[in-house]
Amino acid sequence: MKKKFTLSKKKMNYILAIIFLTLGFRELRSDSNKDLIKNLNSSEKLQKLLPFKSKEVQQSKVKKKEALLKKQNSLIKHQQLRAKAILSREEREELDRYFMNSRNIRIAYLTLLSKDFSNLDESIEKRIDATNFLIDGLQRKHIDRSELIKSTEMFLLSSNEEDTQDTDIRRAIVGDKVDLYNALINFAPEGAKRFKRNYMSERLEKVIQYVELNKQRNRG
Repeated sequence: MKKKFTLSKKKMNYILAIIFLTLGFRELRSDSNKDLIKNLNSSEKLQKLLPFKSKEVQQSKVKKKEALLKKQNSLIKHQQLRAKAILSREEREELDRYFMNSRNIRIAYLTLLSKDFSNLDESIEKRIDATNFLIDGLQRKHIDRSELIKSTEMFLLSSNEEDTQDTDIRRAIVGDKVDLYNALINFAPEGAKRFKRNYMSERLEKVIQYVELNKQRNRG
């Protein structure tokens, strides 16, 4: 006669506990895999986005560089138009607006006031453009030149040439002052007289005397 195989209640509970733990672990692994897959998908999406982010940054840098170049070139804008002997009414009006533009005048003033001579040739070239812009504007007696005259006077009153020991830099700054004071005498003589009367100083006296002596020689 065969013995009937029976499990005690304690063993049965132990087996059931193992089964539940196994099923729970499988479910946990399944959830972990889902999270892992989800994270991987997110990473892939991020990787796909990164090139576009980088491209946007590059485009932003290019735009900033273009804006800077545009700002630097604003003083030499309309060069061909400025050089024309005969202008149409529309062209004259366009140039009038260009020379009365407060932004352009301020760029010219700040360029002349700049102390950055790290690249001397480049700095002098920019200063020439700024000086020519102010001189060309001062020649246009039919427009409102108040800002042009004020910016010219403020630059003449600056002491940049005394802040450097470099002879070439000093010569460049003083040369710009000579050119602009000469423009004041020729194109805004009343303003030049007022400026001389109100702001004469030992530092400016040399510039003013040099210009006035040259003017007398040219007359003679």
